[in-house]
Amino acid sequence: MKIFKISLVFIFAGAQTGFAQIQVGQPIGVAGAVAGRVNALHPKTKIDRPMSSGKEVVMRDKVTTKQRGRLQVLLLDETAFTIGPNSEITIDEFDYDPFTQTGKVVANVTKGVFRLVTGKIARKKPSAMKVTLPTGTIGIRGTIAAGAIRSDDSVLVALLGPGSGNNAGERPGSIEVTNAGQSVTLTRPGFASIIRPGQAPTPPFNLSTQQLASLDTKPAAEAGAGDPEGTEKVAKKTGELGKAKTVAQATGIKQAQSAETTESTTDGAQSAANASGAFSFADLRGALASGTGLFSGVGTVTCTGTGNCSAAQTANLDLHFSVNWGTQIFGGGSGDHLAFEGGVEICAIGGVTCGPGGNVEATLPGQSFASLSGDAVFTMGSNLTTGGTNGSQFDGTTLTFTDAGTVETVLSFNPLIAPLSGESLSGEVTATCGSGACP
Repeated sequence: MKIFKISLVFIFAGAQTGFAQIQVGQPIGVAGAVAGRVNALHPKTKIDRPMSSGKEVVMRDKVTTKQRGRLQVLLLDETAFTIGPNSEITIDEFDYDPFTQTGKVVANVTKGVFRLVTGKIARKKPSAMKVTLPTGTIGIRGTIAAGAIRSDDSVLVALLGPGSGNNAGERPGSIEVTNAGQSVTLTRPGFASIIRPGQAPTPPFNLSTQQLASLDTKPAAEAGAGDPEGTEKVAKKTGELGKAKTVAQATGIKQAQSAETTESTTDGAQSAANASGAFSFADLRGALASGTGLFSGVGTVTCTGTGNCSAAQTANLDLHFSVNWGTQIFGGGSGDHLAFEGGVEICAIGGVTCGPGGNVEATLPGQSFASLSGDAVFTMGSNLTTGGTNGSQFDGTTLTFTDAGTVETVLSFNPLIAPLSGESLSGEVTATCGSGACP
């Protein structure tokens, strides 16, 4: 992954050392690498104006991309936000003193996918930068981060830039993910956490190839387009970057651009994922020599369609299982299962047999992983045997160990007969080792 860094150099016009707070509607940076339809709603005039590379971005602009849109925002302290298709971002607060390289950045990402490279403010004082999301917040310490907001308001957040173990001489960075009064810190590139409404962030786990792809900010038809290196070039050509002097004049500072544009590579998520590979069954066998770990998690299953589920129905998706590290057996414990509380609407779908309380369940009678090879992924109906009334209906469901203590599950549910009204079920749940012998 290539990261383009555009340096901005500030020259003082006089001896003034104080700085005025940047006001709503004042320029705070420029747009670059614009692709497709991108609009910005001005906070004062309420005019929704089309954006192009080199156009100024003002305080509290609500910037929105359409289906094939993409935008990079370069702030005065060199913080760079990139948002992908069907995304929305607002810079709610931005104060910056170039003399001390201090200030504050608060951004609000409400939908879509985003990528962030921290600037001088976060490097100087990490607590001075925050990104709020529909679910939870993240604080970034001098690094590269990315996130994807899902339809159920859960958020996948990942560390892409240099972490504590980098060998490139880069200053280590981290991400603090917070929700429901609890926080998780990401320190290893290529690792992520999922934030769900009302729940604590999941423990860090290694990104899968699919999850990493979901963080790509490029529109599908724009592969290779929107080179961020063009941001500064276009800004020079149009002169729009110079309009940031409105802020400079308010603070007694003149702004000049340096000619330096550096291109560097880091041990970001893509290189980390490629270098380390996915978590394997061999890794799982080597996690612990003995004992039994108890895993559990609660996610969401959603029913959509044109009949019983024409108004989307949701239910809890519960996963409970044990891992015996000595015998290398997955499941087999009393109550080990993947189940969702079907409810009236879901149970009304043709071919769905609900048990007591409306539960739809696949039991996990036990599966040896002593001789399994490759990525540590169990697939129901393939290398994972299931039981119970609904066991075969869960065939195709995948349970992926992202590390020895975390399992990401993606539901595949197949009614015994085709639903007459076109309903479909989808869901996911993350289970973590919470008791017993945990790695």
